Amino acid sequence: MQFESLHSPKFYNFQTDIIFAHISTDEIKRIYSLVNKDDFEEVAKEWFTSCPGFISFYSPNIETWGDIETWDHNQLGALLTAYVGEIEEHHLMEGFWCNGGIYDLLQ
Repeated sequence: MQFESLHSPKFYNFQTDIIFAHISTDEIKRIYSLVNKDDFEEVAKEWFTSCPGFISFYSPNIETWGDIETWDHNQLGALLTAYVGEIEEHHLMEGFWCNGGIYDLLQ
């Protein structure tokens, strides 16, 4: 995957940060062959099931999505999310103790 750009909206009431990246069709097909299908179905169900206040434009049933080469960024995002598994937010942050500076202050 190759980073393209980052979109950070001025206001967060309608959307959050979006990272755009390029990934080859061959790599997407490889990921699809490796992903746990139950996990992928669960992510699709969670992301694309309509509920009060949300009308999905996608079917939560991945079997209805058609050829993988026609999927858009939202469907590919669901695939990648299922592939990497659930990531806890604290794993995305810099370590709590950073370089030890905070720890040194507390001793």
